[in-house]
Amino acid sequence: MNFTYLIILAVVLFISPFVLKLASNQGKKTKQSLKYFFISILSAQIILGFFGVLESALTHPQSFLGLFFAITIIQIFLLLLKQKSYTPAVILNFINTFVFFYGMIRLSQITGIQNSSIASIGTAFTVLIGNVFGLIFINTDKNLLKKYVGQKGFSFIPLVVIIAILVTGVILDLQRENSIILNQLAEVGSTKISRGLAVENVKKLPEVQEYLKNVPNGKVEVDNELEGEYNVHVYEVKNGHTATFNWYRVSIKSGEVRSEFPAEQNQEQQQEQSDKTEKGSPRVPTGTVSGKVCYPSEVIPKGKLEVKRLMDGYIMYEDYPGSIEGVAPTYSFQLTPGDYYIRYNVGNKSFGYSTTVCPTGNEETCGDTKQRVPVMAVVKDGQELKNYDLCDYYYKDSNAPKF
Repeated sequence: MNFTYLIILAVVLFISPFVLKLASNQGKKTKQSLKYFFISILSAQIILGFFGVLESALTHPQSFLGLFFAITIIQIFLLLLKQKSYTPAVILNFINTFVFFYGMIRLSQITGIQNSSIASIGTAFTVLIGNVFGLIFINTDKNLLKKYVGQKGFSFIPLVVIIAILVTGVILDLQRENSIILNQLAEVGSTKISRGLAVENVKKLPEVQEYLKNVPNGKVEVDNELEGEYNVHVYEVKNGHTATFNWYRVSIKSGEVRSEFPAEQNQEQQQEQSDKTEKGSPRVPTGTVSGKVCYPSEVIPKGKLEVKRLMDGYIMYEDYPGSIEGVAPTYSFQLTPGDYYIRYNVGNKSFGYSTTVCPTGNEETCGDTKQRVPVMAVVKDGQELKNYDLCDYYYKDSNAPKF
């Protein structure tokens, strides 16, 4: 578990009274030490930035992170000049704080990845700490403590009360099942590309570019997120049904793309489609499979109809809305001649099949412990296979149908 932010919070609270006391000290020697400390913070800022964000700044100049490094160098230069240049150096630090955080936000929008390395986090905090010490350095009010604490000297009582409240709140939150702090730390500690970037990575693939060229209505969308990957669906909607070109798995951390089905297979299909179009779009042989969608409940939840072509294992998907008042729970597919399995997938947890053991879900044989075998849907040109009902959910892991 990464407790970086909690540790920094504790350190800042601990040193706060000493920092305020230091700010009220107007001794020449103290001011000189503060100046060198401020320069050290700026130097650390450049070093940490070099390891954390410099490469990104050079690769993506539109993020304006290069400006952050330039301003930091100017600040150091101003601090080495006469006293009149000290205040502009501190003002620039506040401007640079905005530049840094704006640049990091821009960078995450451009790349789709949140930079959460130790070096980048360290850079952010040196920028913030630089603001504090910059104000301390240029402060000229020796009565700072009296003016803002309201008494002579410095009282630790208000600080102790604040720390006690914060610590109590943190402890209570950490004991909660859904801890806000732990959730935030987990979010910051993860490097995760966005859904938009996953889609763009898939669109860059040559076969997808060719597909979208041949199919202007083609869609590329993230369907779901599972086991560290985005499942990106490339498809078109034809006659009310989803015609899948391919599925792609995109790594959430690296953005690497891998195809669910061989690209050559899809390219051949696209070439055949292109050839047919040039010849006047001859009739494509198709048959129909239709049936009922069931679920062991009064309400059918939203899910996916999955069709597997047994010849090559190619799987097609179609979203199903679930129960709709006044609409019969049925489905229909137009498929090219061949042998298929069809099932209803509810959240990748429950699957409804068509089997001879349990065709409607009401038979006594539905409790049979023998191996379930899905019924093969044999599609023939110009014919309709009716009553291929997806109603068998009553099997166990040991005798589940193999899809």
